[in-house]
Amino acid sequence: MDFLDDLRHQEELEPQEKRPKSAPPIEPNTQDQNAWNELLGQVKLDEEVSPALETDRARRNAGKTGLTRGRKIILGVLALAALGLWTLVALVLTGSLHLPFTGPAPQVSVTPGADLQVAAAEEEVPAPPPTHASPTETAVVPTAAPTTTPVPRGPLATVYDERLRNDPTNIDLYLLRGEEFLTVGAFDAALLDFNTALELDDQRAAAYAGVGWANYYLFRWESAGEAFDIAVALDEDLPSAHFGLGLMHYYRGSYRNAAREFDWAAEINPLHAGYEAWLAMAAAQLNDIAEAHGAATRAVELTPNESVVYVARSWARRIDVPSDFDGAQGDLLYAKNLAPNDFLALHAITEFYLDNRPERLGEAEQLAVYALNWAANDVDEAIALHTLGRIYLQQGRQADALRVLETAADLASREGDIALAGLAESLDAARD
Repeated sequence: MDFLDDLRHQEELEPQEKRPKSAPPIEPNTQDQNAWNELLGQVKLDEEVSPALETDRARRNAGKTGLTRGRKIILGVLALAALGLWTLVALVLTGSLHLPFTGPAPQVSVTPGADLQVAAAEEEVPAPPPTHASPTETAVVPTAAPTTTPVPRGPLATVYDERLRNDPTNIDLYLLRGEEFLTVGAFDAALLDFNTALELDDQRAAAYAGVGWANYYLFRWESAGEAFDIAVALDEDLPSAHFGLGLMHYYRGSYRNAAREFDWAAEINPLHAGYEAWLAMAAAQLNDIAEAHGAATRAVELTPNESVVYVARSWARRIDVPSDFDGAQGDLLYAKNLAPNDFLALHAITEFYLDNRPERLGEAEQLAVYALNWAANDVDEAIALHTLGRIYLQQGRQADALRVLETAADLASREGDIALAGLAESLDAARD
């Protein structure tokens, strides 16, 4: 414990000035305190405000919280803009204002033909009716110098209108615009253009062929036949004229003449599947099994994705010995799948059910109505009406049959006689 005693002894020997000294107490300055108290005594913290002074202060404060002239103008403009916006919304909601439509264009289906009330189930139309391009062909010739000859105007605008205004004697342009009119079903306008081309050059076989096709679609078959005959006389190798003559012979029931014209067209243009297909159908009507199968096979090989070639093969199978009705029906259903709205395919399967599947007569009636809706010209319409009348006759609906058959006869007899084969006989049966 000696070291503790040494340590205590050392602390006692250290100088006293190294130890911290406490600060001396600060005496209050009574003189300064008295002066401060005297100053505070002269100030009235709760001084009362006079009424007049308070009124002035309230007036100034009210001015600070009011609206300046600039703010009032801005608020007025915003109020007018809001009122205009609500007015526009109200007009749009009530239909008074029509805004431009920027979405996809709606599809409109057109039902050509007679307005008939038939008792059949309606089917949804998925697409607009197909257009049928005419097989009329034109030859290229040197362009004539423009003159002041007036240019006939058609019902539709085409890409050839402006060119014809600048070159009104250009025969090729009239032929091209006539083809365009045939494609869209403007047959009278097409006839005008083809006749104008003939006025400029009466030796144009293509112009006569165009006149023939326009008259064919208008069911003026006497005039159509004359025009086709002149076209063939001027140019024996014009396949469209032979094809037009073949169709008229076929629907008149002159199948041998039809087969000859279709065969001629196919020889001129062996790559045209339609010519071979119609040759097969005409040969089938003549019960020529070899020719029917040969032409149908060539047609399918040329264009295996066209419905007409399977319609043709179905006819060839029907005349087999024994008849291959199942194969024929399969071909027709496949043709309809390829072109659901094609008149030829729809009418072919309708006629097949009528002639070979009596248990499906109700379905045949529906298909006949559907085919009628997709008829592209008077010829198609008369054919569909004739088939529908035959269905009504088989169902025992004489009044309905008479009504539609009379409409078909009106379409098919514009020049004195009924052009369609069998229509006169069906009409007589309905009248009995």
